[in-house]
Amino acid sequence: MLKHTSVGSSTPQVRNGSSLHKFKYNGELDSLLEGLPFTFQIVKETCKNILENHTFYAWKRPAHLRSHWLFLTEKGPAIVVDSRNIEIKWSLKFPYDKRQIQKLGTIICECAFDSHDSTLWIWDILYYEKQDLWSNMPYSKRWEILQKQLRPIIQENHPLCDIHVQYPTWTSLQQIMTEHEEPGFSIEFQPEKNGQRRFLWIIPKKIDTFHPANYHERKMISEQCQDTKPQDTKPQDTKPQDTKPQSKVIQVGILRKDMRSKLPDTYKVFSKENKDLGLAAIKSIDLSIHLRKLFQNAELYNVEIKWYEPFQKYEVLRIL
Repeated sequence: MLKHTSVGSSTPQVRNGSSLHKFKYNGELDSLLEGLPFTFQIVKETCKNILENHTFYAWKRPAHLRSHWLFLTEKGPAIVVDSRNIEIKWSLKFPYDKRQIQKLGTIICECAFDSHDSTLWIWDILYYEKQDLWSNMPYSKRWEILQKQLRPIIQENHPLCDIHVQYPTWTSLQQIMTEHEEPGFSIEFQPEKNGQRRFLWIIPKKIDTFHPANYHERKMISEQCQDTKPQDTKPQDTKPQDTKPQSKVIQVGILRKDMRSKLPDTYKVFSKENKDLGLAAIKSIDLSIHLRKLFQNAELYNVEIKWYEPFQKYEVLRIL
C-alpha cells in the first residue's frame, strides 16, 4: 500500500488545487512497463532509484503542456518565458495587483499555458521578495507562499479576462495510477528538497504493429518531383479594385470566435458569402461580456456590423 501524509495542518485547502501529499515509491509504475522493450526497463530502473531515495509530491497533468517561467512585474503585462530557449512565448493580459508587486518586487513562478483553452497552470514560486526560494526553501514552504501570498494578488476568473488560472491537485501516486485510463497525460514528480529539479513521467503507449517504410513509394514521389517543370506564370495586367468599405453602411455579417488567437475576446467577421472580413472591433465592455457568455453555447452569431475607420475594422453593433 502507498503511504502518504499531509504536510502540516497550516497548508491551505484551495478551490482548484489541494493540500500536499508526500509519498514514498513502492513500485506503482511497474505495471506500465510490462511487455515493453528492454530500453524501457533501463528507464524504469533509473526512475525507480530516484523515486526510492527522495520524497516527492505528484499530480496528473496533460502531456502536451510544456513548462515555462511566469514573470509578474509592476509594469505588466504578465510574461511567459520559455525556460529552455529563454525567449518570450506569450504576453498574457490578465489582471493582477501591480501595487503589491511594486512592494514585493518581481515574482517568478513555474507555469504552463494551454493556448487551446486559455488555461494558465501555476505550481511553483521560484523568486519572491527578491529571494531565491527554489534554491533555499523546501517545496512545501514554497507551495504555502504560492497559496497564501500569490493567489490574493492574481485576480482569478475576472469577467473581462478569458484566461483561467489553475493550480495542481496533488494526490497520491496510487490514486493517479488507479484513475489513469488513457495515454496523453503525464505524472509530475515534485521533490520536497530545495534545489532539486522535478521530472515528468509521460505515460508510454504500447505499439502493437510496426509498419515498414515503403521505399518504392518514396522513389516514385522523388522521380515525379524531378520530372516536374515550373510553368510559365506571367503576371496578368489587372487593375486594382477599390475595395475600401463604406463607413456609413450597416451590414449583416457572421461573427465567429478566433480559435487560433492566443488573446481573449478575439472575434472574426465574415460576410454572408463566408468571406473573411478580418478581426471585429468590440467597443463596448457590456457587449464584450455579453459575447463571452453567448460563445459558451454556440460557435457563430449573426450580427450587425459597420466599418469603423479609426480602427480599420468592422465594428459589431448588435447581435441579431
